[in-house]
Order: sequence, then C-alpha cells, then structure tokens
Amino acid sequence: MTNPTYTVLIVDDLQTHRELFGHFLLTDSSCDYRILEAESVRAGIELHRISTGEAAPTSKIDAILLDYSLPDGDGLDFLTKLHAQSNGNSPPVVMVTGRGDENIAAQAIKLGAQDYIATFDLTPARLQSAVASAIENARLRLQVQQSNDLLRVSLDMMLDRFGIYSAIRDTAGQIIDFRFEYLNAAALESNQMTAADMDRGLCEMFPAQCETGLFEKYCQVVTTGVPLILDDSIYTDVFGTQLLTRSYDTRISKLNDGFVAAWRDVTVQKQAEHERDRFFDLSIDLLATGNFAGYFTRLNPAFERVLGFTSAELMAQPFSYFVHPDDLEHTISAANGLSLGTMAVDFENRYRCQDGSYRWLSWTATPSIESKSWYAVARDITDSKRVEAELEQIAAALRASEWKFSAIFNQTFERIGLLSLNGIVLEINRSALDSFAHLGYAQYSEIIGKEFWETPWWKHSPQLQAQLKTAIFEAANGQFINYQFQFPAPSGGQIVLDFSLKPVFNEIGRVVTIVAEGHDITDLKQIQAALEQRNQDLDSFVHIVSHDLKAPLRAIANLSQWIEEDLEGEILTEIQPQLVLLRSRVARMSATIDGLLDYARIGRSNDKIEPVCVAQLLAETIDSLAPPPTFSISIAPNLPTLNTKRLFLSQVFANLIGNVIKHHDRSDGSIQISCQECGGFYEFEIADDGPGIAPENHDKVFAIFQAVNPQNSPDSTGIGLAIVKKIIETEGGTIRLESELGHGTTFYFTWKR
Repeated sequence: MTNPTYTVLIVDDLQTHRELFGHFLLTDSSCDYRILEAESVRAGIELHRISTGEAAPTSKIDAILLDYSLPDGDGLDFLTKLHAQSNGNSPPVVMVTGRGDENIAAQAIKLGAQDYIATFDLTPARLQSAVASAIENARLRLQVQQSNDLLRVSLDMMLDRFGIYSAIRDTAGQIIDFRFEYLNAAALESNQMTAADMDRGLCEMFPAQCETGLFEKYCQVVTTGVPLILDDSIYTDVFGTQLLTRSYDTRISKLNDGFVAAWRDVTVQKQAEHERDRFFDLSIDLLATGNFAGYFTRLNPAFERVLGFTSAELMAQPFSYFVHPDDLEHTISAANGLSLGTMAVDFENRYRCQDGSYRWLSWTATPSIESKSWYAVARDITDSKRVEAELEQIAAALRASEWKFSAIFNQTFERIGLLSLNGIVLEINRSALDSFAHLGYAQYSEIIGKEFWETPWWKHSPQLQAQLKTAIFEAANGQFINYQFQFPAPSGGQIVLDFSLKPVFNEIGRVVTIVAEGHDITDLKQIQAALEQRNQDLDSFVHIVSHDLKAPLRAIANLSQWIEEDLEGEILTEIQPQLVLLRSRVARMSATIDGLLDYARIGRSNDKIEPVCVAQLLAETIDSLAPPPTFSISIAPNLPTLNTKRLFLSQVFANLIGNVIKHHDRSDGSIQISCQECGGFYEFEIADDGPGIAPENHDKVFAIFQAVNPQNSPDSTGIGLAIVKKIIETEGGTIRLESELGHGTTFYFTWKR
C-alpha cells in the first residue's frame, strides 16, 4: 500500500532545529514527507504564497511547523500574516518552541494553530502524531465545510421554498409561535423578507397564519408527528408591503421541537390554467382534443359557431361521421398516423354543417401516445379556398407584369444593380452597363457574379475599391450608405455619380440583398458651381448697393444734424421735429438695408457648427438687448446644449425677444422661455403677456416688409420675423405662433438636436 505524501514547511531560524524536525518526520513509516524550509516570517510567508499560486513550481503545503522566536517577528506575527494571505483557508500550523508559555499557546490556538508543543516534550512520535493529526483534522474540517456549503447551496438553489422552524413555548409549555431557523433564498424572496425579519415569529410576520388555522395545523404536526400535505391552498397576507393572494402546494414534517416545510408557489400555474381555459373558450380558431377511438373529447365554442352543431352533438358521434365522403379515406389515414405518433400538419378536409353544407378546415394535430389522445387546432379556410382561384389569376397577372418591370428596370436612366450581402453582383440594368461600355465591359454576362469592386467603375482607383468594400459591409448590417465619386467619362474628363447602397429587409427585419444605385450628377455639379459663382457675384452686388445706398443716407443724417447744430436757437419750433423725423426715417432706411443684407446672406454662410449652451446664449442675448429693469424674463432650467450655428440661433432669439420688448404695451411686461424634446428636434417656446396679434395677421407677420402695427412702431422695418422664419427653415425647423388680441403671444419654433 502506498503511503500518503505531504509537504511540510518548517519555519525556524536555527538550522539544527529544521534538520532535527525534518529528520523526525522523515522517519515516519506511515507517511512520506516533502520538507520545505524557511528561517524567517517573511521567507515562510513568501514560500506559502508561491505554493498557492497557479504557476507554483512546488506542490501545495499541507502543514507548517512554526517556531515562536524568529528574526523578523514571532510565531504570532506569522499566524496573523498567514491568515490574511490565505483568506482563512490556510494549512494547519503546529507551533514548536522552547517557551512553554500557556498565554502564548492560547494566543496561537486563537490565531489558528492546531497544536502547541514545547521542545522539552518533543519526541519523534509526538511530532509525527501532532503533524499527522493536524493534517487529518484539516482534511476533515474541509470535508465538513464542503458538505455544509454543498447543502446550503443546494437548498439556496432550490426553486421550491424551504424552511426550518422551531417552536416558541410559553411558561406552561404551550406553543405560542414558531421561530424562523432557516429559509432558503427562494423562501426569502417569496416571503419578501430580509435577514432582519428572521428574528420575528412566524405569526408575528404573517398574521394570517393564525387567522386561517394554519398555525393550529403546524402545532398538530409538532405534537403528533403526522406529516401535513396541503395542495392548492389559497393564502392571502401582506408580503413586504403588498397584500397578495397566492396558491401553494405544501409539505410539512416534524423536526425536533418544530417542523420543516417545503412549499411551491403554484399561483402562476393556476393563473396559466385559468388563462388556458379562457384562451380555449375565446379562441376564434377551432380547438379540440380527441382519443384514438375516433371521438372528440373536448371542443371549444368556435366549433358550434362554424359548424352549427353543439359540442355534445359533435362528441356523441365519431368525428368521421361529419367528414365529407370524398375526404373520409385520407382523414382516417391521418387519424391512424396520430395513433402511431405522427403529427398531422396543414391537413385539410371538409366537415358537414348542421344546415347540410360543408366547410373546409385546415388541421394541425399532435398525438400523446401515453394518454392515447391528441390535441388539434383547426381553421376555417372555406373562404381561402374560394380565393385560391382568384389568387391564381392574380399570380398569372403578376407573371405578366414581371416583364414590364424588367423593361422599366432596364429602360430607366438611373444606374441600378442588386448585390448579395458579400458584394457579388446579382443583377444590373442597361443604363449601368452602358455607362462603362467604352471601357470594354458592356456584356451582362461579364458583370453578373463578379465582386462589385472589381467592376470597371472602381478598378481605376484602389481607394474607391476599399471605400466600397467598407460601404457594402455597413449596408449588409442595415445601414443606408450615400456618397459621391468620379469615374472616367467616354469622352474624357470625369463623370460624377451620386452613389447609394440601400439594404433590403425581409419581413423579420433581416437584410437579404442590397440595391446599388448611381445617379449622374455631373450637370448638377456644374450648375451648382455656376450658382455658387452667381451667389458670390450677388453678395458683391449687395455689398456695393448697400454701400452706395447707405453713404448718402449717412450724409443726409449728418447734414440734418449739422443744420440743427449750426442754427441752434434760431430754428423754428415746427422745423426741429421735422429734422428729428428726417433722421429717424434715415435710421429706419439704414436698418431696412441691414435687414435686407442679413436676409440675403441666410443659407449661404459657412458658419461653423459648435457646441452652444442655450442658457448661456440666452443670457448674452438678453444682456445685449438691455430690456427695461421693470421687464421680467423667465428662463426654464435644464435648457439643452446643441451642436449648431451659434450666430443663427442667436439671431432668432434676439429678434423674437427684441420684438416682445419693442412692441409690448407695458414697461412691466413678462416673457417665459422654455424648451421640450420633440423627436429629432427641440421645440422652443417664447410666450409673452403683451397686446397679442389678431388671428388674421398670424401669417402676415412672417412676410418681409410687413409690420402688423406700423403706426405703433414707426421704427419697425418689417424684416425681423422674416429673417427668423428663413433662418429656422434653412436649418430644417419650423415656426408658428398662437395669439389673440389682448391675451399675449406665444412663438414656437423647432431646432435640430
């Protein structure tokens, strides 16, 4: 018989001691020992760490012989560090020391040492016995711990609820409640209990246990020892904070002065059975069960609705009694197949109705060999059968139309092709073939089946080929791809294509093919270039006209100011207001010209897109408008930060808020500014309590040079709201207003997120 082999670590600063202890162990005829040595706390702890590592060159240490006095600490220090390093799972330690101190021995045992031996009592047999006992005790403790862990894990992993309860008795010995001794995880979750609740009594925790008589039944189990079985018991009580009604299957047996209980919550099962019955009764399909003897055993109300017979009438005869004579043979064959375990799927036959007519039924049936029965669902397909002939006619019409589609596909001027998900050309139209006929690839057969990036459109540019491969991969994953590229034209130069890859999805949302489409935008690009040049020319013209118009205006204003200054005190009273009016008209004309410049620039500027904190932007805008101190402007919290054109959004807010301040009929007016998410946009709301706008003027306010009340605002240019509307629509948003005379005005506009 082979002796067991153990690895022992001897931690002692004296070489002679280590050799002596090793010699004692190696002379043990019942065990084989492998000796490791360390002369300090640090060295011993390091050896233990290495032995527990996954890549340890040495085997696991089974026991440690430990001296109390070491150069860098004592044995108690070693035990403390060993425990910390092992997380409480350290090998057994036998302390061997020349100091026979009971206090040290007690501390060592407390810190995890298995034994304490004084060297003056040490003999080979004593040391061998102590080490062997320590190893064996550690093994047994590990087995017990593993068994306990396995039992607890098994109980906690149980889906059924499990609990152990002990009786709480009064001074007379009567059971007055039961104490929770243990509940598995499923029971704690079901009861909605925490660990703190375990200190409460069963009836204290769940009063309905007493009210329903269950407590008395538990007492009888403890008193008589007779197990208790409860099936489908309905129980209502407060679980956590909820009053719930549940259905349980319960098993209870006596355990010491208490009981052990296992219970299963069958509430969902009972509800499912109820729902199943409701589904069975309410289904518009015909649901049935039957036996291998050829009779229905249960039918839902749909049978009576479709066939006119009652369930009792249908179950009183073999089901073959109602089958059309022409369908009887294959119906009996299908029934025989069910008895042999073969399903019937989409089986069709005709059943007689009470009025003598027949209805087509499509059956799916599955057998249960154990119970010699079957379950079936049938659907009335009489109308479908009637429609089949019509569908065949439609199919013929569709086939006739395929050639029309093919003609359209090949006659369209757009370049269109179909690709597989890995980029193979499946189909291509005539326009696409003709677009590179000059390159020598005009034959349909030479393109179909090729990798798309290897066709002549792309071969002139490895960069375009790589871009296409990436685009096809993204389209195959459901993304719509669109970009522009150039390829050589037949007459020289370049053709510019607007190219797209559109994934085609099936009915379950999976990409099945890719449509490649190219649109020749060469002429459009040339027109755009010409248009951009025209816009530049127009900008130059506008600036020149602005300068030529505003220069004489400034001269008129300056001249009137000089006249007033030179003739100060000599101007007739009725002339001075005319000079002031003259300058105000000049200022209004200058503002009109500035407004026209702003209006003309909208949509043609290249303002950069940047993060814009709306709250900060509003604060800056309001500060620049300098409203009267008595004017109240309220801004909602949590306004968003947008990636947008800062100047455009600032112009919108400045015009809308400035209009309220300018046209308000009171100096103590108020404005409320708020925002809410609206799909891919934010909708901003600017509401005031001003004089309001008549409904017939709601559209008029956004027209250029249209002021609703010019007599009240002689300096109004009528351009501000036109600029606002054009900016918002250029940026993809909308603007509207709600207002009535005397009830204020609210402007709503949307801005892309």
